[in-house]
Amino acid sequence: MKHRISFAISRVFLALLILPIKVTANTLDEIVITGSRIEEPAYEVPQSISTVTREEIAKNNYRTTPEALANTTGVLVQKTAHGQGSPFIRGLTGKQVLILVDGVRLNNATFRFGPNQYLATIDPASIDKIEVVRGPGSVLYGSDALGGVINIITRKRMDYYLPTAQNSELNLAYGSADNEQTVRIASEGNVDNIGYWAGADYRNFDALRGGGEIGTQPYTGYDEYHGNVVLSVLPDDDQRLDLIFQYTRQNDVPRTDKFINSNERRIFNPQERRFLSLQWDSSIKNPALDRLRTSISYQLQHEALERQQFTSTTVKNYDDKVSSTSLLLQADKALNTKNLLSYGFEYYRDRVKSARVDSDTVTGISTNKRGNFPDGSKYSMIGLYLQDEYSISDLSAITAGIRYSANNAKTILSRFGKLDETYKNITGSLRWSGEINDGIRLFTGISQGFRAPNLDDIAVLKSTNEGEDVPSPGLKSEESINYEVGLKLNQHDWHGTLTAFYSDYANLIDRRPGIYQGLNFIDDNGNSIQDLGEDNVVQKFNVGEAYIYGIELDGEFNLNGDWSSFGNISWAYGQNKTDAEPLSRIPPAKLMIGSRWKIKGSPWWLESSVEFNAKQNRLSARDESDPRIPDKGTPGYSLLNLRGGWHDDFQSIDIALNNITDRKYKVHGSGLYGPGHEIKLNYLHRF
Repeated sequence: MKHRISFAISRVFLALLILPIKVTANTLDEIVITGSRIEEPAYEVPQSISTVTREEIAKNNYRTTPEALANTTGVLVQKTAHGQGSPFIRGLTGKQVLILVDGVRLNNATFRFGPNQYLATIDPASIDKIEVVRGPGSVLYGSDALGGVINIITRKRMDYYLPTAQNSELNLAYGSADNEQTVRIASEGNVDNIGYWAGADYRNFDALRGGGEIGTQPYTGYDEYHGNVVLSVLPDDDQRLDLIFQYTRQNDVPRTDKFINSNERRIFNPQERRFLSLQWDSSIKNPALDRLRTSISYQLQHEALERQQFTSTTVKNYDDKVSSTSLLLQADKALNTKNLLSYGFEYYRDRVKSARVDSDTVTGISTNKRGNFPDGSKYSMIGLYLQDEYSISDLSAITAGIRYSANNAKTILSRFGKLDETYKNITGSLRWSGEINDGIRLFTGISQGFRAPNLDDIAVLKSTNEGEDVPSPGLKSEESINYEVGLKLNQHDWHGTLTAFYSDYANLIDRRPGIYQGLNFIDDNGNSIQDLGEDNVVQKFNVGEAYIYGIELDGEFNLNGDWSSFGNISWAYGQNKTDAEPLSRIPPAKLMIGSRWKIKGSPWWLESSVEFNAKQNRLSARDESDPRIPDKGTPGYSLLNLRGGWHDDFQSIDIALNNITDRKYKVHGSGLYGPGHEIKLNYLHRF
């Protein structure tokens, strides 16, 4: 009976999806900055780029920042735990995808090899827009930008029309699948040319209920709070100064897969981030430049982890703090009517404090031990880049760029002694785009990417799914070269982007069995015998050569005045040439299609969507040993969703009915099942 109901609902939804539609906005007209570091319409950027706006985040009741990217073209969001989320772009994730917050790196020298949780420390309510650039971005942004670049642009006071203005918001949200309870207040305003935006929230999540027979999933609940303040000064029409502060703290976030698969208690308590940045944007012209943008930033990422085997009385308390400082400078100069030059300098410096204390719950005795990283380790990055956008004509342009990077790691490794290694890289890119017909633009390009070894590669000592990671000095940078060709359509009735890409990777860093202090396992108790709970040793080596190719398509189609249809599809194929097997963690093919209804001037809106994810049974040896992935691969699934709401100038109500058929599903590589059927409510009052 349940299957008949699901089929009937599916037919209703598919009927909604093929209704004739029309919208008034065209996203390819939107101005973006991340693709070229200068503002230009997305239609003219010679790369594949997607955006998620503040309005989309609010209307869809996205619970976290990673979840706001889940339906973005070419992006898969893996979740090891309910309080985490790691985006995959073109088959890559973790430290092979670069995340920026207001143009400043979120990535630091301790980012892990695989999926990580750091994107979840960004408050979704503080976001004005997310820009996702697919493909290498190392020329403009340096290390880690192999799969792509995600730039999170936060909210700031932008309206200075009135000499004095102020308004505030109260936001309440509820989700039935995890009993989500969110309370948020925000305020913004200005006095003459001085403005502010500020917000704070508290959020609590109980255990998550999965679809079908899964039911309530233990070790998934947690709570968090955020605070954000931006002070802005506009001395004149050509200058802007922003002081940005962000704070996030997550409490008691369990790593779900370890509780279930490894009989081990792992809880992040706390997961914390502080961010302070002073940014100046000036359009004052002189012979050397037309525009100058500068940023001085400080960021502290604090991760405390409690680990305890269920059969052990020992609690291992890890505490890692990474303090990062940065200086960014960028200048733009129009050399003539055809050449727009952008050039800049970047400097980042990370300092790591790492500790571990083992406590016996029976005796009460505590012992200091080495942390995940050598305490006091330092990591610095320097980059110089130059990019020229040359207009061949009014309809076509060539963009060429080059970058010099030097990354340096300094630490002391037990057994290996002092380590001081520098990784130098020169990367380049060449792209062309041209309008071949009215509203039809072709683009193509070749670009290099790199990822310099970080402290997690060369100096780490911690547990992974494969064993215990130990230090691995002497590594080389991972490198890639990417080829792509695409088509952008930006016409009155429809718009979209079609991209095909092929990427070659060399010197990929991979884990292999290793030796530490003369043994192939970690001898915690010093008896030279591998006891229960003492993991095998794994180390990092430059052993990998691979390729990934795929197709990405997204678009929106318009026919009449009130309805629009939209969707995207992505598919990637990855092969490990070294081991002659599938490349690990390649996402399955995914498709999302939907239909939206909105009458111009009406406060009501309605949207339906269907998400399809194919099965993924092309598994590497690592995938087959990963307890998060089923023995025969991750099954495919489809989800039906319905959302709607009512908005006016003073308040809004948004309702989402997700996974209506209560489908049991798991995103590929995730440590828990996705939510079952749920209702999400969001109320916003402006005053």
